[in-house]
Amino acid sequence: MSLNTSLIEFAAVAWLDLLNKKPILTSVITIIFAICIGFGIYFINEHDKQRQEERRLKNLQYETQINQLAETENNLKKLLEFIEFQKTNLKETQDSVELLKKEKEKLQPLVESDQAVVEALFQAQEERQRKTVWRERWVGFGFGLLASLLASFIWFIIKISITRRSRGLAEVRR
Repeated sequence: MSLNTSLIEFAAVAWLDLLNKKPILTSVITIIFAICIGFGIYFINEHDKQRQEERRLKNLQYETQINQLAETENNLKKLLEFIEFQKTNLKETQDSVELLKKEKEKLQPLVESDQAVVEALFQAQEERQRKTVWRERWVGFGFGLLASLLASFIWFIIKISITRRSRGLAEVRR
């Protein structure tokens, strides 16, 4: 028998003894304890939601930057379209074509640098999601562990109650 099982069994026996001695007081205390735990879980969850909302509001700055980058990208695309239009209209002279090529070469690093910034933002978002996944997994694990302990406690109460009743019936029959 593990330490965990022993502690649960001890708690179940103690609770049943108290229930037999003072059933009303034990029931009231048990209900109050359950309500306190419920409120505690509720407030922890609300606090966690509030922290997530604060993080989301901080991330709005990133959304603003992403929107600005998207607008810049659209402007650059429009500018590149304009350059191409000028190329087709100004093919008559070699000087105009050379001028447009130089202008395109100047704009190309700007387009690539904006793409690198967007990729860096996406990478930062993925990192935040990875951190959130582990936190959610630990919370789920904690709730699973708590549910297992509670189920074991209830099981021991039932087992001990049945055993005591069986003993009581056996003693009555003797």
